[in-house]
Amino acid sequence: MKFFVFLGFSQALLCAFVCGHHGGPHDDDHDHDGHQHNNKPEAFHKVSTATLKLYYNIYYKLAADHHLDNLPLSPLSIAKAFALLSLGAKSKTLSQIHEGIGFNKSTISEDMIHKSFHKVQNIFKQLKSGLELSSSKVYIDSKLNVLKKFLDDAQKYYQSDVMPLNFEKPEALEQINSYVEKKTNGKIKAPLDNIDPMTDLVITNTIFFKESWEHAFNVDHTREEDFHVDENTVVKVQMMSRKGEYLTGYIPEAGCTFVEVPYKGNTSAIFGLIEMGKMNDPKKAFQNMPEEAYNKAMKPSFK
Repeated sequence: MKFFVFLGFSQALLCAFVCGHHGGPHDDDHDHDGHQHNNKPEAFHKVSTATLKLYYNIYYKLAADHHLDNLPLSPLSIAKAFALLSLGAKSKTLSQIHEGIGFNKSTISEDMIHKSFHKVQNIFKQLKSGLELSSSKVYIDSKLNVLKKFLDDAQKYYQSDVMPLNFEKPEALEQINSYVEKKTNGKIKAPLDNIDPMTDLVITNTIFFKESWEHAFNVDHTREEDFHVDENTVVKVQMMSRKGEYLTGYIPEAGCTFVEVPYKGNTSAIFGLIEMGKMNDPKKAFQNMPEEAYNKAMKPSFK
């Protein structure tokens, strides 16, 4: 199994998304709790595809108003939160949540959606790296009566505890912010500055990553270079460099050159540089890149 943290940059674009490749003898959909094979690996692929499309839609809406800013996002966290929320939805609301994530209910069942997200959880558990996907936590209005099935399914599929909370009290804000700060090792402090007293539910989900490169960059080789924010803007930044063998490749469908830089363990960062002629439409470039094209293009190269 190999896990990729993808970093693509162009026009000050720093986008982050995650996708997993679960290979080997357990390449079918496997229930690690009951050791039952579901024989539906396509469901996991549909979840991965829908998650990436959700990322594109969210990122480019935000980028329209922040076109010179870096916008690191975790599409998996966003999709997972909505999928968890769908456990408590029915009828039109349920359909709208699934459609919003990008699921076609005629090709994937509600049960397989939740099982696929559960499989993602198991993949993260097996990673030998500094990547931690903590369980989501659901805070729900203490005045509401929550069905036991929702509590059980939230824990079963999403490893998420459901905690009653009085959102009208100031302690609620402090408790949620404290939880997020703890789960991100102090990197994210006070993500919420207020809670509407009409709030019924808050879902939190955190991802924390800290790992060393498999082959460290020599600090003495770091130097100031030009970084092209866009076709008309150039800024000076500190850039790392080293020589070594890396997987690299050019993918015509995306108009993009990629390089994999491995971390220790089984995690890699993938950097993509879109060629100048296609920088005006990075969304189209990435959406036109099929996974098989990436796997075929990447070859060992000494850089």
